[in-house]
This record gives sequence, C-alpha cells and structure tokens, in this order.
Amino acid sequence: MSIFHEEAFGPAAAIIKARNLDHIIQLANNSSYGLSSSIITDNLSAALRLSEEIESGMVHINGPTIQDEAHIPFGGVKESGMGREGGHFAIEEMTELKWVTVEAAGNRHYPF
Repeated sequence: MSIFHEEAFGPAAAIIKARNLDHIIQLANNSSYGLSSSIITDNLSAALRLSEEIESGMVHINGPTIQDEAHIPFGGVKESGMGREGGHFAIEEMTELKWVTVEAAGNRHYPF
C-alpha cells in the first residue's frame, strides 16, 4: 500500500488488520517517515504502549493526526523531521549559539 511508503498530506485513512501490538509497531515503523500518527482504540493501556514504541514526532490517541496548539512542539522524526516548531521549542531548535567578544584597542588585558 503506497500510503505506507509515502508521506500523505491530506485526509487519508489506511486501515490494515494487524495480528497483535508487536505487528502494529512493525507496520507503523516500517516507513521512512514519522510526522504524526493516530491510534483509535478503547484500550488505553495498549495505546500508551504504542505511543511509546511508534517512531513518530506526534501521537494522537482517539483523535485526528493534527491538533495544532501554538505552545506545543510540532515536528516529526526520520525523513519527516527537521526539529520542532512552536512555542519556546522553536527558538531552541532554530537557534545556533555563538560567543562573540569585542575589546577596544588599548584596553587589552588578561591574558595578553
């Protein structure tokens, strides 16, 4: 199924029958992408295990794969990831720190 191997931007639902939780994890992680995932279930314990094991930047349990909150980091992993955007996380992810000092001529001191 091509939706498993391509990053889809738009409303799409791939429904595949899995044998067990390990098979679900294998299916979900067998992709070069990992932006967002959604788990629909009545079993919260299983959903929490899946949310830890699935290689995805975001996991939504019993909700759609997009829930835009300005203060929450948004981003994926694998080929879907270039860091996080949103809130203070964006500043940290997109900032390269550099230390620059300037001393006026004639005021040079320690260690020279």
